[in-house]
Amino acid sequence: MKNMSHGLLTKILAFFLIAVTAFTFGISVTASVFIKTYDIDRDPEMAFFKSDLCSDITTDYAMEAYYGYFEQYNLTYPDQQILEDYERYYSKEHTNFFFEIIDESGKTVLSSYTDQYGYKQTFSMSKDKEGYTINAYVRKDITASDDYLFPYSLYNVLYKIRNILIPIASLSLVLTIMLFVYLMYSAARKKNEEQFKPGFMDKIPFDILCVLIGGLIVVAILTMEYIAPALYSEFMYQELIMLLSFGFAFIFLSLVLLFVSFAARIKLKTLFKNTLVYLVFRFIFRCIKAVFKFIWKMLTKIPLLWKLILILGAVSLFELILIVLMARGTLIPVGLWFMLRIAIVAMSCYAALNMIKIKKGGDAIARGNYSYRIDNRYMLSDFKQHAENLNNISSGMSYAVNEKMKSERFKSELITNVSHDIRTPLTSIINYVDLLDRQNIADEASKEYIDILKRQSARLKKLTDDLIEASKATSGVITANLEKLNVKE
Repeated sequence: MKNMSHGLLTKILAFFLIAVTAFTFGISVTASVFIKTYDIDRDPEMAFFKSDLCSDITTDYAMEAYYGYFEQYNLTYPDQQILEDYERYYSKEHTNFFFEIIDESGKTVLSSYTDQYGYKQTFSMSKDKEGYTINAYVRKDITASDDYLFPYSLYNVLYKIRNILIPIASLSLVLTIMLFVYLMYSAARKKNEEQFKPGFMDKIPFDILCVLIGGLIVVAILTMEYIAPALYSEFMYQELIMLLSFGFAFIFLSLVLLFVSFAARIKLKTLFKNTLVYLVFRFIFRCIKAVFKFIWKMLTKIPLLWKLILILGAVSLFELILIVLMARGTLIPVGLWFMLRIAIVAMSCYAALNMIKIKKGGDAIARGNYSYRIDNRYMLSDFKQHAENLNNISSGMSYAVNEKMKSERFKSELITNVSHDIRTPLTSIINYVDLLDRQNIADEASKEYIDILKRQSARLKKLTDDLIEASKATSGVITANLEKLNVKE
């Protein structure tokens, strides 16, 4: 079950469900606000007729009746086909709108059918210096399929579901939060995988991903801003609702994808490293590091004195430029700076020469020349103390080496003398054992004792010879003879 919860199909289903629940929550909240704003719950029968939406539709119908139907009707030779089309257009079967046009004397000049109305609006118009009044009505019982039908039906549906909108909004909000938490938890998790693994979107640099998703969201918003007013002005409310629904769903899912990728990068610890800004700065840093490394490598090959001269020269040139810019025509600051700079360069060069002497002495001591002494008679105090310390170290090491050599010689001489002292009686023992071995001794036990003495004395002789050879090798008396050997033999 745990592996199944991290599967691709489960995540796709979660994305689909969160889109549905978020859409349901948005529609429920919008509908609740709409109901309270337009008093649909208080006066459901007249709420639509009191709305600005009804007024806009009525105004559009009234203007069409006056500038279209009435203009054609007033012509000396009107087109009868057009008049018949208008009569059919404003008939009870085709529209819920009816009207009457009255002249200044109160006479009805043109009118359509009459019925009980739920909304009335009066317009004052003028034509050829004559005034007309248009009384526009909206039938109370809206049944014809025109621009009034869909919004009127929507008002009625909202009134019927008004009591369940808040529970639906609450439930959909809870489900949306739960699905969002699940998507955050399952980010970078794969089926049958213990380690976090990046997905396709997680490999895209995060700043580029933000720009792409942000660009798509901006395009969606601009598209809705461009198309929505046209649909509203044409009273295409169904298309308008579909446009807004798909647009906001696309924006919401895009943001969810961005947050899921953000959570995955947090888990993978690649949020900052996997960005174009980081890659660019890392490339620039590596280039700068390589340049400084090259400069440092070149400087290490230059003698200390020339390094100091180059550094002081660069600093001095920079200071000189600043002084010239600030002097404004007078050469006194430049002259003072020049004399001070000469003194600084002289002292720096003298210090560099002291360092060169110390470095030369350190190199000699490092090569094993412990008798070398650094001449510190004309050095600066700190450098003089440092040179004296190196001389003391050299003396101490020379004394230690001499003592070590004395100890080694004494040890070698002691081993040689002891070996010779042991070797003389050992030779006698070996000779007498050899004489005893040549005697025809019948006792088997005595023969066994003689064999033991013979073996042990020979072993002791070999150990003594090896000890003498080791002593010679330690003291350096033995000369090594290098020969080529055939490894295969």
